[in-house]
Amino acid sequence: MSSSVQLAALALVTAGLGAAQSLPAATRTMGTFEGRPIVVATPASDLSGYHPEGRTTLCLEGPPRRQCYASPEGYGFQPQVKLVEIDKGQRAIFFSVVSGGVSGRMVHLALLHPGSDAELDDWFFGDASVSSSGQYEFWTEPVLSSAPMLVTADYVTGPEECRSCPHRYLVSAYLLQQSYSFPEGRYYLQDCYMTRRQYDRWAPGQDILAAEKTEILARLKKVAAETKGLLPPNLQD
Repeated sequence: MSSSVQLAALALVTAGLGAAQSLPAATRTMGTFEGRPIVVATPASDLSGYHPEGRTTLCLEGPPRRQCYASPEGYGFQPQVKLVEIDKGQRAIFFSVVSGGVSGRMVHLALLHPGSDAELDDWFFGDASVSSSGQYEFWTEPVLSSAPMLVTADYVTGPEECRSCPHRYLVSAYLLQQSYSFPEGRYYLQDCYMTRRQYDRWAPGQDILAAEKTEILARLKKVAAETKGLLPPNLQD
């Protein structure tokens, strides 16, 4: 590398370091749930502004008690809250928050509902998170589930593929299922497969889940037919 190129690269790095700055901790109210304020608190970042130093918490304030949920360590960017109707008259809080990092960030997903303790219950049984290059949506398919289902798609890097190249995607579907341990239900992974074709996630109009919807629903119908009757009668839909 020539001295002029080295100097130019050093100037870019120096400018980037000079522009970097720590982000302060923040607390804000993001709507209400059953009349109770939803308060989200994000941690401060490190000096670079790229890495949160702590966890993001979501709390329901007010009676009967303050109830909270904490994200994994290092998640503190772009928190979002959405209310999802699980059943008639029953809703849950869909919460997402992004991890730190310069690239390859992750999006943590949780579906929160008040329980009997001071902590909010996460109705996702297992980790449903995706990368920032992934996609996630709730679908309503009454034939398969009386509650909305969560579907996600996340890229899988193949040989000689760069991060921004088209990739095949791992598609997962989560359905609400009851059990003796959780009679109110939890979202369990019901099916998972890798797409046959590659997708460019950031191409204009690209919608991986829409493109794969026929395949996703066909597979879930096969799963439903083969697993019917595995639950005791009082816990079946």
